[in-house]
Amino acid sequence: MKGALAFAALFFLCLASGAAHAGQPILIEFFGNSYKCAANNTVEREVEELLATYPDAILINCRVENSERIPDKEAFGRPFCNEGRIGYFQSMGLFSMATPMVIINGRYDANNTKIETAIKAALSMDHVKRIEVSRAEGGLNISVPQDAGKRGELYLYTYASFEKSDEALAQGQGANRPKAALRFGDEGVFTGNKPLRPIVRREKIMDWRGGAVEMTYPTKPEAFPDYAGAALGYVVVLHEAGLFSAVAAAGELTASPILYSGLGEAPLPPATEPVLPFKVLPEAPQRPPS
Repeated sequence: MKGALAFAALFFLCLASGAAHAGQPILIEFFGNSYKCAANNTVEREVEELLATYPDAILINCRVENSERIPDKEAFGRPFCNEGRIGYFQSMGLFSMATPMVIINGRYDANNTKIETAIKAALSMDHVKRIEVSRAEGGLNISVPQDAGKRGELYLYTYASFEKSDEALAQGQGANRPKAALRFGDEGVFTGNKPLRPIVRREKIMDWRGGAVEMTYPTKPEAFPDYAGAALGYVVVLHEAGLFSAVAAAGELTASPILYSGLGEAPLPPATEPVLPFKVLPEAPQRPPS
């Protein structure tokens, strides 16, 4: 209730353009599930378009696991995504626990059809700071700006990216997210489009006490190796009062686009088995245009 009323009030205050707030991060948290849910793909495509419109926007695409009563397994589903969906429903006093659910800056329920309105509200009303994230040997360099008198919790999200480079696309490699070739054996089959940057891991880095933070955080690459054409990206989020609360700062280290060979072949899988709930098979090479 509180979240819905606040959003309704902000709807009439969101007249500022994204260009006027260039450089200010916006965190989009998307809780989706592809099981019998056509709206999931529709909203995900809208979010993808908004990421191009608002280049400072950051996405956390959290895939909700199906209940045990449903035999179909959700690709990239994670229990912490179910926790996030329930957590925002409770902390924001929402009318319903929708799927898909879209939350902006931990403050605004985008209600699926009002995502850009919520983004404009965030740009007008919030002052989210930028966390700088860069690669380091064995981990990530993370720089959090000082904000005296504040407290919070710092989290790291790891996502898998299947997006192809411009060069690969020019070679006729198809769309950024082609049809998946994922099988789960007796647990079911997933044949839909690969999700846009699905989250595969969430870690709490530290409790924050308002001071500037300069640290190198290990990324544990053995848990999520690059395999079968997937690359890894990272999102760092500082919540003001723990998970499912307002976002104070955010930053992202994007995954490198995948460059396929001229024959359309994906890189070979690694020698070690990836620690994920399924194995991703390389796509068959596409025929060159005749």
